[in-house]
Amino acid sequence: MSASYLAEVKLVADQSEKTTHYGILKREVDSTRALYETMLQRMKEASVASALRASNIRVVDPAEPVPVPYKPNVFRYVTLGLLCGICFGVSVVVFQERADRTLHDPGDIAYYLHLPELGVVPSANLELTQRGMRTAGAPRPRATLDLKTGVAGSDPLDDRVELVTWVRKKSLISESFRTTLTSILFSARDGDRPRVIVLTSASPKEGKTTVVCNLGIVVAEINQKVLIIDADLRRPRMHQVFGMKNDGVGLSELLLKADPLEDADFEGLARPTYVPGLYLLPSGRSRLNAASMLHSGRLPELLHGLRERFDTILIDTPPMVNIPDARVLARLADGVILVLRSAVTTRDAALLAKQRFLDDGIPVMGTILNGWNPNTPGYGYYRNYYDGYFHYLGNNNGKGGSNGNGNGSGHANGASANGKTAPVALEVD
Repeated sequence: MSASYLAEVKLVADQSEKTTHYGILKREVDSTRALYETMLQRMKEASVASALRASNIRVVDPAEPVPVPYKPNVFRYVTLGLLCGICFGVSVVVFQERADRTLHDPGDIAYYLHLPELGVVPSANLELTQRGMRTAGAPRPRATLDLKTGVAGSDPLDDRVELVTWVRKKSLISESFRTTLTSILFSARDGDRPRVIVLTSASPKEGKTTVVCNLGIVVAEINQKVLIIDADLRRPRMHQVFGMKNDGVGLSELLLKADPLEDADFEGLARPTYVPGLYLLPSGRSRLNAASMLHSGRLPELLHGLRERFDTILIDTPPMVNIPDARVLARLADGVILVLRSAVTTRDAALLAKQRFLDDGIPVMGTILNGWNPNTPGYGYYRNYYDGYFHYLGNNNGKGGSNGNGNGSGHANGASANGKTAPVALEVD
């Protein structure tokens, strides 16, 4: 009995232990299942929350499509671009104006130098056509002029711009020199016009020789006895322009000679040119000590003798900023004219030339703007003016020019029968 009892007790103890172990495992399974269900519920909630957007916006009216895109705003961008372009353009123009210190158009000289502008000479590479002025292109067949007789011939020197007023009397550049002469004649004070005029420039290559030659020709046209003195002793060119040799007695020889000038034949010293009434006194062969020769006491005596025998004396001098010749001669003359070249002469050089004359006590009569381009924007009235007078110039059939005897042909003055003017070669000094 006791053995059975012990066996039953042991069996009950084993069953109790297994029951306890089963309960523990069951609780672990329940807790794991509850944790899994909780995680599954959280995952579903997270999925739903991610699918929904949290917003406090409430739709009032449904959206309607617009007929045009709202971006880009074409009007705004065009307006902004236009304003920016205007500002940039103005800035560029102001910068160029500040950077370019040269004198360009009529009125610039009077504005910056406060000197009278006696004349404006247009660029010599323009010609007159039935549609107005245009830049000369390829060379065309043109008339020639015999420098000895003044008759149309085979000498090609009429291509020089220094002779354009004589060869092409009705050209634009010729009329500009006549306008300049009118300003010079009207600049007379107390009825006494200047008779001895010195023409100079601030810098080289501004057209002094061209202006002097053409002014001498237009003065001779009004029946004046004119003398041109080539006082550029370092680089003379007047004898080449008029087809002469620079030998014999010239300005330098007259200043170096020891013989008195009282008995000198002043009219014989001046060489007549093929232009009636126009004479030339070349520079002479001596080039040494040019400034010293001009300080000679014979120069006032020479000018006094020439003044009594000629109505007008034009003196061509070298640039005056670095060479004193013009300043020396200006003290003995009635007036000084500054020749300034458009788009070449700087305002600083022109002001320096003016100031040096003022420091010497020499008043400047005025200035001449040379080489100006009439096709510059804003000056179209020149083109329209000469376009209106073109038929008048062309219908004369080339008549009215001068060949030295007063009976010139149309080819001698540069106007052909069809009214076209041949281009002029540009040479400056």
